[in-house]
Amino acid sequence: MKKLVQGLFIITVLAIAFTGCRQAPKQDKDRTKADAEMFDPATIRDDVVKLIQQAPRTNDVFDFLNRTGAAYIFDLTVPYAVAEQHETSSQLSLVLGAYLSDAMYASAYNRMDVMNQTGDVAGGLAGQLGLQNELEHTMAYREKIKETDDQEAREALIEEMLDQAHKEFAGSDMADTYALVFVGANVEALYLLSYLTLFARDNQAMIDFMVERADMAQTVYNLLRLMTDEVYLELNPRIQGYYDGAMEIANFFRDVDTFTMTELEEVSLMIESLRNDMFDIE
Repeated sequence: MKKLVQGLFIITVLAIAFTGCRQAPKQDKDRTKADAEMFDPATIRDDVVKLIQQAPRTNDVFDFLNRTGAAYIFDLTVPYAVAEQHETSSQLSLVLGAYLSDAMYASAYNRMDVMNQTGDVAGGLAGQLGLQNELEHTMAYREKIKETDDQEAREALIEEMLDQAHKEFAGSDMADTYALVFVGANVEALYLLSYLTLFARDNQAMIDFMVERADMAQTVYNLLRLMTDEVYLELNPRIQGYYDGAMEIANFFRDVDTFTMTELEEVSLMIESLRNDMFDIE
């Protein structure tokens, strides 16, 4: 596509559009009402939208990895069973983000079988979070895209759909959900990039690219900082640990002058620790 669009939005919208509408599970009405009274996501919406719009594109990581000849390693991605381990909206949002990155990783390597399966899992999580209601308009594009054989015409339809989806995101009352989806996607992307760089033999170009991803780490930290409101932490206490881990990684990128294999190994361990804690991977 000619326009720069967030890869996260691409996979999110397509996952929803091609997995159909699924009913979100029933929630505890009393708890939902109490939560709404205690925390209003609209208070952070403008900051969330600004940070995401200014952030590096997640899918650029996977395009780069493919161009460098790095291998596609399915075992590095989040196991599908993890999707069944979470119930809270904050955890579902983070894990959804991880699967969206894994889907982008598969797409970059033309592993459409994996992308479709991962997209289906992501679509299920999106349904649980109620994101279909936010993107109901995308369903009108579903049949048009599926029935279009011309690649340029298909891309034009997708781009039109994404433009509308971005407007919906910007005006959404689910700012915390979108922020955490974006956080999960970026943490997973940083994890895959760091470990594939470690595995590569001649990896100086990959190390240099890793250093340039400092903005991704900073965006994760900045988004999580918006979630450190006392009320939000009371509802989602695990966010504090993620915030602390993200701050450690962002500070590492900021403070290190020379990035060699030693620094790569160190920051990779930090990223893996945050990723495994965030997604409950042992």
